[in-house]
Amino acid sequence: MSGLQLSILIPSKDRKQIVENCLQHCLQAIKGVAAEIIVVNDSKTSDLQLSFSSEKIKIFNNPKSGVASARNYAVTKAQGELLLFLDDDMLIFEENIQSTLSLHS
Repeated sequence: MSGLQLSILIPSKDRKQIVENCLQHCLQAIKGVAAEIIVVNDSKTSDLQLSFSSEKIKIFNNPKSGVASARNYAVTKAQGELLLFLDDDMLIFEENIQSTLSLHS
Protein backbone atom coordinates (compact mmCIF):
# COMPACT_ATOMS: atom_id res chain seq x y z
CA MET A 1 0.00 0.00 0.00
CA SER A 2 1.30 3.45 -0.91
CA GLY A 3 0.11 5.37 2.15
CA LEU A 4 -2.71 7.06 0.28
CA GLN A 5 -5.92 7.42 2.25
CA LEU A 6 -8.23 7.87 -0.70
CA SER A 7 -8.58 7.14 -4.40
CA ILE A 8 -11.31 8.98 -6.27
CA LEU A 9 -12.31 7.03 -9.39
CA ILE A 10 -14.03 8.82 -12.28
CA PRO A 11 -15.01 7.30 -15.64
CA SER A 12 -15.48 9.78 -18.47
CA LYS A 13 -16.24 9.77 -22.18
CA ASP A 14 -15.97 12.77 -24.50
CA ARG A 15 -16.99 15.36 -21.86
CA LYS A 16 -13.82 17.38 -21.33
CA GLN A 17 -15.40 20.53 -19.88
CA ILE A 18 -17.65 18.57 -17.56
CA VAL A 19 -14.86 16.35 -16.25
CA GLU A 20 -12.56 19.36 -15.82
CA ASN A 21 -15.17 21.02 -13.60
CA CYS A 22 -15.50 17.82 -11.59
CA LEU A 23 -11.72 17.56 -11.23
CA GLN A 24 -11.35 21.18 -10.09
CA HIS A 25 -13.84 20.50 -7.30
CA CYS A 26 -12.08 17.24 -6.41
CA LEU A 27 -8.72 18.97 -6.14
CA GLN A 28 -10.15 21.60 -3.82
CA ALA A 29 -11.91 18.93 -1.75
CA ILE A 30 -8.80 16.81 -1.18
CA LYS A 31 -6.42 19.59 -0.13
CA GLY A 32 -4.41 18.26 2.79
CA VAL A 33 -5.57 14.67 2.22
CA ALA A 34 -3.30 11.88 0.99
CA ALA A 35 -5.37 11.19 -2.10
CA GLU A 36 -5.27 10.54 -5.81
CA ILE A 37 -7.80 11.05 -8.58
CA ILE A 38 -8.00 8.43 -11.30
CA VAL A 39 -9.86 9.30 -14.49
CA VAL A 40 -10.57 6.54 -16.97
CA ASN A 41 -11.21 7.85 -20.47
CA ASP A 42 -13.67 5.57 -22.26
CA SER A 43 -13.52 7.43 -25.59
CA LYS A 44 -12.64 5.53 -28.71
CA THR A 45 -12.05 8.71 -30.71
CA SER A 46 -9.93 11.01 -28.51
CA ASP A 47 -7.50 11.15 -25.63
CA LEU A 48 -8.42 13.31 -22.65
CA GLN A 49 -6.10 16.33 -22.53
CA LEU A 50 -6.83 18.58 -19.55
CA SER A 51 -6.25 22.34 -19.66
CA PHE A 52 -4.46 22.08 -16.28
CA SER A 53 -2.31 19.52 -14.53
CA SER A 54 -1.90 18.11 -11.05
CA GLU A 55 0.31 15.36 -9.71
CA LYS A 56 -2.80 14.02 -7.95
CA ILE A 57 -4.61 13.33 -11.24
CA LYS A 58 -3.85 10.21 -13.28
CA ILE A 59 -5.57 9.59 -16.61
CA PHE A 60 -5.85 6.17 -18.21
CA ASN A 61 -7.47 5.11 -21.49
CA ASN A 62 -9.93 2.23 -21.66
CA PRO A 63 -11.51 2.90 -25.06
CA LYS A 64 -15.09 1.96 -25.81
CA SER A 65 -15.35 -0.60 -23.05
CA GLY A 66 -18.25 0.97 -21.14
CA VAL A 67 -18.67 2.67 -17.80
CA ALA A 68 -18.61 -0.52 -15.70
CA SER A 69 -15.39 -1.63 -17.34
CA ALA A 70 -13.91 1.86 -16.81
CA ARG A 71 -14.74 1.69 -13.10
CA ASN A 72 -13.25 -1.78 -12.77
CA TYR A 73 -10.13 -0.66 -14.61
CA ALA A 74 -9.79 2.32 -12.26
CA VAL A 75 -9.88 -0.05 -9.29
CA THR A 76 -6.86 -1.91 -10.69
CA LYS A 77 -4.92 1.39 -10.81
CA ALA A 78 -6.02 2.72 -7.40
CA GLN A 79 -3.53 2.88 -4.56
CA GLY A 80 -5.73 4.35 -1.82
CA GLU A 81 -7.07 2.49 1.18
CA LEU A 82 -10.57 3.82 0.47
CA LEU A 83 -12.18 3.99 -2.98
CA LEU A 84 -14.66 6.74 -3.81
CA PHE A 85 -16.56 6.41 -7.09
CA LEU A 86 -17.83 9.54 -8.84
CA ASP A 87 -19.37 10.24 -12.21
CA ASP A 88 -17.78 12.99 -14.28
CA ASP A 89 -20.77 15.29 -13.80
CA MET A 90 -20.70 15.12 -9.99
CA LEU A 91 -19.25 17.82 -7.74
CA ILE A 92 -17.68 17.00 -4.40
CA PHE A 93 -16.61 19.34 -1.62
CA GLU A 94 -14.19 19.24 1.29
CA GLU A 95 -17.04 18.51 3.72
CA ASN A 96 -17.94 15.42 1.69
CA ILE A 97 -14.37 14.15 1.80
CA GLN A 98 -13.96 14.81 5.53
CA SER A 99 -17.28 13.13 6.29
CA THR A 100 -16.34 10.09 4.17
CA LEU A 101 -12.95 9.77 5.83
CA SER A 102 -14.49 10.18 9.28
CA LEU A 103 -17.07 7.45 8.63
CA HIS A 104 -14.32 5.05 7.61
CA SER A 105 -11.82 5.78 10.36
